[in-house]
Amino acid sequence: MITAPPALRERLERLRGLALARRAAALRSQEAFAPALRRLARRALELAAEVELVDRELARLVEALAPALLAECGVGPVCAAQLIVSSGDPQRMRSEAAFAALAALAGASPVDASSGRQQRHRLNRGGDRQLNAALYVIALKRKQTHAATRAYYGRLLASGKTKREALRCVKRVLARHFYRQLRALEPTALAGARP
Repeated sequence: MITAPPALRERLERLRGLALARRAAALRSQEAFAPALRRLARRALELAAEVELVDRELARLVEALAPALLAECGVGPVCAAQLIVSSGDPQRMRSEAAFAALAALAGASPVDASSGRQQRHRLNRGGDRQLNAALYVIALKRKQTHAATRAYYGRLLASGKTKREALRCVKRVLARHFYRQLRALEPTALAGARP
């Protein structure tokens, strides 16, 4: 779009996402730039349809494996699938702390960063970054829409924690909560889901 001729750019500049792809795929202009733009737009539409198909399949699989996860506030099919995949066989973890800290799993276990009288903890940057991202997305959503999480987050801020520290605490509580849910899953169901 940046290098398109001004007339073409003006017709498409207000559009974004799939609306832009649909309009560009339907271009009838004979300008030299139009065929390339049509091909790119058609490919973008094909990929969007493929993503939608994969998302539906993922939702179906997660619903069959762990419907309780999908019932949780802030947990969609992608985050639920990431919790399942990252935990592997939850029965092998000896405690919820192991779930949060297993090889720094999820980066939700605190790391001491105290000095002198100042007592602080920082976010663990190691571990499974995809699981960390899933817990982060869930924590953000729950912080906005889940009353108990919102109240807990508010108490943490009122006690003097920074927003980052408070969010780390919320993620830690969520890791504990999801560990219990994952432990309740049938190991045979998880084993059957693997290729």
